[in-house]
Parts: sequence; C-alpha cells; structure tokens
Amino acid sequence: MRMIRYTYIVLFLLLVSQAMAQETDTAPTGAIEDAQIIIEKDKPLTLPRASRVYKPSAIQPVVTDTVNLSFYLSQPQATFDPYAFSPEVKSLSKTEALEANTNYLKVGFGNYLSPEIRGFAGVADGNRRVGLFVDHESFARGPVRKDESAYSNTQVILQGSLSNTGLVVSPFVNYELERYYFYGYEDEPAEQGITDRIATNYFRLGSDFSGSNGAFSYTATPFLAFTTMGASGQEAFNRESNLGLNGSGTYKQNESLEFRLGTDYSYSGYQSGVIQKRHVFHLIPEVRYHNDRLLLAGGAALGVSSDSVGASTALGVFPRFKGSFAINEQFAIMANATGGFAANDLNTLRKRNRYLEDTLTLLNQREHVNMEIALEYKMRHDMSLEPFISYSNTANYAFFVPSGLDSARYTLRYDTGGLGRSAFGVRYRLINNRSQLSAEMAMVSYQTDTLAEAWYLPGTTLKLNYSQLIGEQWRVHGEMYVWDGLKGPVGGTSEAYVLPTIVDLSVGGSYQIDDRFSAYVDIENLLGIRYERYLNYPVRGITAKIGFIYRF
Repeated sequence: MRMIRYTYIVLFLLLVSQAMAQETDTAPTGAIEDAQIIIEKDKPLTLPRASRVYKPSAIQPVVTDTVNLSFYLSQPQATFDPYAFSPEVKSLSKTEALEANTNYLKVGFGNYLSPEIRGFAGVADGNRRVGLFVDHESFARGPVRKDESAYSNTQVILQGSLSNTGLVVSPFVNYELERYYFYGYEDEPAEQGITDRIATNYFRLGSDFSGSNGAFSYTATPFLAFTTMGASGQEAFNRESNLGLNGSGTYKQNESLEFRLGTDYSYSGYQSGVIQKRHVFHLIPEVRYHNDRLLLAGGAALGVSSDSVGASTALGVFPRFKGSFAINEQFAIMANATGGFAANDLNTLRKRNRYLEDTLTLLNQREHVNMEIALEYKMRHDMSLEPFISYSNTANYAFFVPSGLDSARYTLRYDTGGLGRSAFGVRYRLINNRSQLSAEMAMVSYQTDTLAEAWYLPGTTLKLNYSQLIGEQWRVHGEMYVWDGLKGPVGGTSEAYVLPTIVDLSVGGSYQIDDRFSAYVDIENLLGIRYERYLNYPVRGITAKIGFIYRF
C-alpha cells in the first residue's frame, strides 16, 4: 500500500515539473524612469518627455471552442467530495452556454452503440433572456450481458431571466431521466436474465430572485423537486418530494465591511411502504471584512433538524468561517470551517450510487465540523501550488452496503456516532491562454464509530485535468482519476473486500474547421480497465466517440 502511494507522489511531481517546463506568456517587466513635474499657478501644464517610449503589447484573443469538451468516467462517473468520490449523473457543459447565450449543437456516436446529442439554444432581448439546454447519451450495450447492462441519460434545462430596476428574476425548470439495469450479480441471474429496466425521474422547478437598493442587497431561491425510481411500466418503488427556500440579505457598511443574514430551509418527504418526513432549517448571521491583503468572514449557523424516523428534534450551533491572508506576492494562507444539518435526500444518494434498494431509511446528516487549512505558493503569475490539510466529523453519514434481499442492490447504513475524516494533500494549477492543467492528490484516513470500515471511501486519490491549444485550430485534452483503498463489505458481514485500484484515463481532441463547425473525438477509459466502483458492477471498457459541433 505504501509503495502505491509513493508511486502516486512521484507521478504527481513529475507531471508538475513537466508543466513548469512549458513556455508560457510572462508578465512585462521594466522600470519607468524618474521625471520631475513642476506645476506653477496660471501656467499650462507640460509633461517632460520620457527617454523611452513604452507601448503596450497587443491583446491576443483567447482562442477556444465554444463548447468545453470534458471527460468523464465510463460508468458510473465520480467526483471528489469532502468524504468520497461520489458517482453522479453525467456532468454537463451548460454553465458557460447559459451565461454567454452561446447556441450550439453537438452530435456524436461511438462504440457500445452510443449516440450523443447535446445542444443549447437561447435568445436575448434587452433585459429578457431565455435558454433551453438538452443533453442525451445512451449505450445500447454495456460491460456485461450486452443489453442487460445498457444505460441512458437525458437532461433538459429551461432557464430564463428578466431584469427590472433593482430586481432580477431567473426562473428555471430541470428534468432528468436515467435508465439502467441492476446487473451487478455475483453469480449469473436466472435463465430469464435481467428484465427490469429501472427509470429514475428527477424534476426541479424554482426561481432565483436578486436585487439591491442602495447599500442593501438580497437573494432568494424557492424550489420544488420530485424524484421517483421504479421499473419501467410499473409503480415507483422509491419516491420523494422536496421543498426548499434559500436566501440572504446583505448590508454594505463601507468598501471593507458588510453584514449578512442568511437562511435555508428544506423539507423532504420520502415514500416507500411508509412515509418519512424530514425538516432542516438554518439561520446564519455573518460579518465580512476585507482589504488588499486580508479577507475575514465569520459567523455561526443556528440549526434545527427533525425527522419522523427517530421522532426527534435536534438543535445545533455550527461554525461559519472563511479567511485568507496574503503574506506577500507569492504566499497566502487560507482557512475555512463550516458545519450544519443536511438532508440525505433520494436525489443526492442516487447520484452517489444509482443501484438502490427500496424501503430505505433516510436520516438527516449532522456535520459537526468541516475545516481546511491551505498554503498557496504562486510560483508564477499563471501557476500555483497549494498544500492543504483538512478534518471533518459527521454523524449519520450514509454508507452503501449490499441488500440482504437482492445482491445487486444497495441499502444504507449510518455511522451514527460520527465519521472522522483526516486528509492531507496538494493541489496544482496552471492556467494561461493556451494551457490549463489542474491536479490534486490526497491521502485520507477515516475513523468510524459504529461501522467496521468506511465502506467504499478511498484512502488515496489522484485527479488530473489537462487542456492544450495547439496552433489556432487544434485543442487536445485529457483527464485521469486514480483511487486506491476502496473496501466493500462481503455479504451481510463486517468482513472487508479490498477492491482493485481504480485507474481511469480519458483523452480527446477537437479541430475547429471554421467559425461554425468543429470536429471532435473523445476516448474514455483508454486503458480498458473494467474496474468496479461498487462490488460486482464493472464499468465499460474503452469507449470512443466521434462527432461534430455546430454553432449558430
């Protein structure tokens, strides 16, 4: 295990050293010579001539594709959160398009009989804007038993914006349909095979409100959401409704000091045989101060949590702190600490693991503290290195364990006493107008209270993202994830099974044919390792797609 971790460290340092060796634009340097200026009453002002003429460099446009082509794991994808690499539905390159109102259509096709269609269309008229984003990707064949491990995901986002004097209203509607099979059987299923195709529907409706009046500004986001899971053509075996309101008001005393009062409320009603109701509320007063070198934001979250499972109500006071101090032009120290209640809602859980059993027990999570201290070292104007250490302690963190009724499905177990997580690592960033490289490596240890192990949480993580513009028309990119130390329970026992190390490498490129057309190719899981994020669920092997992007 130590040898593997040391290998990650060497690999990380080699990649950073290679990036440092790249030629990048440097900030102009030079000294301006002294000049004496004499101002006399009732005489015109005349500036002395400088002995050298300084001409600013011509501004070079940043040449990029309209669409940010990203790489994701084969199935399921995963991202790094404060506790784990959590599987989630395929991310979308929608943010830039929604904000910039960029219209495009992306169409591709790949092996496993996998079409991909993604696009955005929006119009803007003065202070009004509306946009529609659609994304679909499907795989008619999967890693095992062909169509019995097929997968598809469709997402639709409709977003608008209307601004008036002092008020901006931005309504939104999100819809997602995910289809898949429970194919993760340790032994071959019955002769009839896997017949139930599961459909998960997620719908969210709401609006963002923001405005200002002099020194006072405010935001508010009410929303309503529904999640259902069930076999196609049958009644849902998991369903949940969510209602929430997040908002804040800020008073700006002066350029350095402001006062903020935030609040959030959420209701979750889960139904699968019985109805479980949960409420979470926070009131968050804060004070923020900043100057050229210092940023301080401090306060507290006063929280209330209740759920019908334990028939109990809990109160808590949690930290809210964020600070940074620039020691000099190269070094800065940063720290933050948060905490609070959170609902383990069905939509969040199925993004971490879609292969869920019915009749789940959903409890509110209590994060006592989550804090991090980091030191930023700016090696160049476009390059930084950031070592960090972090610690968190959370009660009722949800772990996934195989169901006793169906080995291909997962149910929930909670560490009710509190899960401790300690981590140290380093982040690296290189960002300029032609190259973007980000890397993060972390070594994590867990301290469980009521569970034997921190099931399916990684002990060592490494994540790399790279993008390079070659000439003015070619762009290449790549992404790599490495996770080590994942453990899963064997059956209904506390015995641990150590999963093999996960290594997922993806590469791709695009060629801009003209102002409207680009061609692209993406290859995911280039090494073809059919690793298992969860036991008995191997991912697809090498997945390649080729297609085009049309802008309009």
